[in-house]
Amino acid sequence: SSLHEAVPIPTLDLEALKVPPLVGERLRSFLTTDLGEIAEAITQSSARLLDVRGASGVGKSRLLDEVRGRLRSRGFRTLHYDAMALRDGVVRNLLSDLTSLSVTKGRLMLGARELPHVLRGRGCDPEFADALAQFLTRSIDLSAAFFALTETVKHFLQQPVHVGPLVVLIDNIQELSPTTLDLLVEGAEFLRTNAAMTLLVLATNTEVIDHSMVRAVAEFHERLDAFDRRFRLRYDVQALRTPDARVLLYHLLHGLPEAAAREAGVAAEEPVLDLLISKAGNRPLELVVTVDWM
Repeated sequence: SSLHEAVPIPTLDLEALKVPPLVGERLRSFLTTDLGEIAEAITQSSARLLDVRGASGVGKSRLLDEVRGRLRSRGFRTLHYDAMALRDGVVRNLLSDLTSLSVTKGRLMLGARELPHVLRGRGCDPEFADALAQFLTRSIDLSAAFFALTETVKHFLQQPVHVGPLVVLIDNIQELSPTTLDLLVEGAEFLRTNAAMTLLVLATNTEVIDHSMVRAVAEFHERLDAFDRRFRLRYDVQALRTPDARVLLYHLLHGLPEAAAREAGVAAEEPVLDLLISKAGNRPLELVVTVDWM
């Protein structure tokens, strides 16, 4: 009893743990100003690249979910892939979605014989239809049909089967092979120089990169850095400042004295929040995991 009076035990908001709020003035400015300007440019057929980077647990994937949700509410078609799970299968899934092919349990509903005809009917260059069909049916790999696949990705990023603004989000690009990274840069370069209603969002975990991929990812980022600022916006997701970490914990926890103090407009010390931050760190994922553990 006396312990509870000294340090009240908070209750958990389990729903808030599933989708933690995004906090921080810089992040709010990006979502309300920068993202709105990007969306407006794309609806005017001016393609854009959003280059998101950050260490593990700082909120990159959560940010991509927010970008996807906000653009979807503005009428964008959204295609979202996680390279951590798909690896180079990202390209196969992307092409299947851009050409609007039916997929069930990861397999195409169309056979290898009829697929080239369907692809040509949906706008694929006849010269590349057979190679694309073989790639989609896993008869050949990406490197064997790199040129055909790259040209096809370019075409459908500019002219997808479903007409309208499009956003393609790829998370954890550090998991992709150098060949796939080359394809993405080629696609981005094409978007930079051609009118298209497409936003390409590429997110990199800068902390978890396989030793064999460090050089390839570094070269990939150098090529992205070479794009002019009108086309490419780089957003570095960083660990929370202590005040922002406190705000996040305030949203995740209930029953703290600080809640009543904030409502009354009175500043309050909250040792529970400061203790959690000191134990967990300032990355959102660490804070969420700590609260979940409680």
